[in-house]
Amino acid sequence: MTARNRQGREIWFDRWLWGYMPCHWKGWLLTLGGIFTVNASIWLLIWLLHAQGDDQRPFLALPIGIIAILLLAERHSPSRID
Repeated sequence: MTARNRQGREIWFDRWLWGYMPCHWKGWLLTLGGIFTVNASIWLLIWLLHAQGDDQRPFLALPIGIIAILLLAERHSPSRID
C-alpha cells in the first residue's frame, strides 16, 4: 500500500527545497508527460505562427504548463504540517 496525504491522495512527489521531486513511478510519468506536452505545444504554436508570418510569443505556453504540473505535484505530495 502506498503512503497517502491527509486528503487521501497517493504521494507521488516529495517536497525538496522550493519544489517537488518525483518519488513514485506515477510522479515520474506525470513529469515526463508534462515536459512532452509543454514542448509539443510550444513547437506546434511556433509552426502555426510561422506559417502565418506572425510575430507572436508562443513561449507563453511554458508558464501555463509549469503551473499545471506544480498544481498536480502539490496535490500528490505529503501534507504540510500546520
